[in-house]
Amino acid sequence: MADWCRMTQKMMHQQELDQAKVNYKAQLLFNQDGSSNSATDIGRQVLQLGRRVPLNEQFARVDDITVTNVQEVLQHYFFARRPVYSMMGYAYPLPTYEYSSMWTYKYWY
Repeated sequence: MADWCRMTQKMMHQQELDQAKVNYKAQLLFNQDGSSNSATDIGRQVLQLGRRVPLNEQFARVDDITVTNVQEVLQHYFFARRPVYSMMGYAYPLPTYEYSSMWTYKYWY
């Protein structure tokens, strides 16, 4: 959460974005490994998009992301928004609601 807040309020470095792109592309390739992973990936794409998306199209979409895009999305969906929790099971490690809302916007009160 601290990293999201930092990227929302300050400049995100291009090197961070490039590393995230490389990691996501590697994850896409690892999802192709094995018949079970491939079937899950195909089913997810068909259900969500109505078609099978080729790997080169997925890579092109990832390459089109810019630092400005990431900051705009974080500003819209994260910054100055009250956090919402949904959990099941043991909730001890979760921080308090006030502590979490402090990260999204420093001066709520």
